[in-house]
Amino acid sequence: MIKLRIAIPTLNAGKTLSSTLDSLEGFGGFAEIVIIDSGSTDETLSIADRYGVPVRFHPAGNMYAAINEGLKDAEADWLTYINGDDILYASNVIERIQAAKHDEDVLYGAVDFIDDEGRFLHAWKSARPHHLLSLYEAGFSPMLQQGTLFRNRVFRQNQGFSVDYKYVSDADFWFRALQAGVKFSRAENPTVAGFRLHEGQFSQRMETAMKQEHAQMWKCRIREAKCSSSAMKELWIFRFDNRYNYIERMIRRDALEGRVSMAKSYDLFAR
Repeated sequence: MIKLRIAIPTLNAGKTLSSTLDSLEGFGGFAEIVIIDSGSTDETLSIADRYGVPVRFHPAGNMYAAINEGLKDAEADWLTYINGDDILYASNVIERIQAAKHDEDVLYGAVDFIDDEGRFLHAWKSARPHHLLSLYEAGFSPMLQQGTLFRNRVFRQNQGFSVDYKYVSDADFWFRALQAGVKFSRAENPTVAGFRLHEGQFSQRMETAMKQEHAQMWKCRIREAKCSSSAMKELWIFRFDNRYNYIERMIRRDALEGRVSMAKSYDLFAR
């Protein structure tokens, strides 16, 4: 019985899509996968055909509109989306869903950062559940979408992802769910996803626009700043929880680049 639907929005994802689909083969009949393509002119569609993954078409312009198209008719209890350059660890996702309690509506946790060749760079832990809302209210994004699974009822309650945003609608989605009292459950081990860093991704090409849009989204969600002393304390707890990952980041940079330095989460490593 299908328990999970995975939507993959694509636009010329041919360079990495095979790796993404390879990572999903371990789901078997547990998950159904749908690609929502917005006019690829490279080998994206031929790769999808080779893997037997159905493709829907949605006009280019807003990735989240495409994601909504891919999830809107899902009957599976659990949903997620990943980009055509990320990966999921199928056995870990299955284990996480099977262990979920009835009142847990959003499952999230740690994510591995990998480079364009699939090499492990470092891990990243999300904030604790009871800290999430106050950190969002203070203007921070304390969790990553790639490691997140959410129930179909949450998607429908939120009326999908807002198409008012091009880059940060996932953060808006979690923000709205938290404000509505949806229960979030964190599991840090094992990690369930790999987030690929490369020059062509939104996080690199549109960094300034993403920051501006995030600020706009934040102002729409709350009427006044809530950067309280409590939120700042929770931010430092969040960073303390990631202390080993900061060290790991320096070690991996030394191993891959031959130099020790502190990289930011989204920094590309030199070849």
